[in-house]
Order: sequence, then structure tokens, then C-alpha cells
Amino acid sequence: MPTPGVSVRIGYVPAHPSHHWGTAAVVGAVSDIAQQYHGEFYCVPPAQGLKGYEPLGVNDLSLPWGGTFDVDLNWIGPHDTHHKGKAVDFRYNGGPNGVIYIPEVRERFLQICHEKGLYYRIWHPPPGPPPEHMHCAVNYAGN
Repeated sequence: MPTPGVSVRIGYVPAHPSHHWGTAAVVGAVSDIAQQYHGEFYCVPPAQGLKGYEPLGVNDLSLPWGGTFDVDLNWIGPHDTHHKGKAVDFRYNGGPNGVIYIPEVRERFLQICHEKGLYYRIWHPPPGPPPEHMHCAVNYAGN
């Protein structure tokens, strides 16, 4: 799924070393999203303390056979919508391989996701904003 220079897999955790599985439609959408994001923003340089373009960080999709995604090793959320291969997380926290941390870029990125068939919810890590990632899925419910 990753395309060199366009997207990278991120978010390895020992409990789930293989967590980038999705339906064919979602995997195709992720590839299309990464390609379009790259095409529109690869020339954005770092500015005013912000990083510029880096390949898109693609995090959690689903486990190879689906099921509960036990991120916190307690068999409850937060990844309860990642059980069918129909959801994906993209990094957005100003860190490496995140969507460029500029509100207009974020809004355009979410528009690209929608155009490619993935709707979105933005999750906020404790204790709150800014979002650590963008959760996109085949429907607004997130699954």
C-alpha cells in the first residue's frame, strides 16, 4: 500500500504488528488520497516553524482478519470502528508524515478524502485539541 515518496505506514505497536489491512475499496481510496495529496502539496516548503510536505502517514486500518483492535491492551476502544477494514487513520499532529499542519491544507485534505469515498471524524487525544489524527471511513458512523 505505501508508495515511496507519497505515503508511509506508521503506528507500529508490538501487540498488532500487522494493522494495515482494509477492504479493496478502502485500500484503493487510501492510495488515491495519498496520490492526490502528494500532487497538490508536495511543493509546500517549511514555513514559520511548520514542517512542509512529507509523505502521508497512513496509520491504523484493520487487523488481517478483522475483529477488535486492542490498541490500549484492554479490549475496549478507541479503535472499535477499525474492525471491518473500512476505516483508516491519517496523521495530523504537526509531527513527521502528518498532513501539513495548516487549517486550509487540513480542510482540502478532508475534501480529498470525501471525494475519494471516505468520510471523516476528527479525534482529539487527551487532553484535547489539536487532533493527533484524522479518522476517515466509508460512512459518517466511522465503519
